[in-house]
Amino acid sequence: MNFGKALEEMQNRKSEITFDDKVKLLLNSKSDTENKVRIIEELAELQKEIAKDLRNHLTPETRVIDTKNILEEFADVVIELHMLKEIYNISDSELDKAINEKMEKNMERLNLYK
Repeated sequence: MNFGKALEEMQNRKSEITFDDKVKLLLNSKSDTENKVRIIEELAELQKEIAKDLRNHLTPETRVIDTKNILEEFADVVIELHMLKEIYNISDSELDKAINEKMEKNMERLNLYK
């Protein structure tokens, strides 16, 4: 199905569109290269907001926590990571397994199991 037809079909059933459908629609609107660049940009934007927060910690008297911008960038990154999962054809079970394995390595490395 081409992008135009897919878009029209989804617009006709807007209330029924799943999150995964939206991710695929976003992916199909650009090339893999453009999508990967967008993912990198969104990661950088979250990094920038966290850096701003860290800078604010250096001057506590003027510190203002801007959770709105951090939350917005965090949401963008989560969406982009779902897109990345699709680009590389990573299943939920593969990702869950990798996350659990990584978490176990972190727990062991930090000697958090007593």
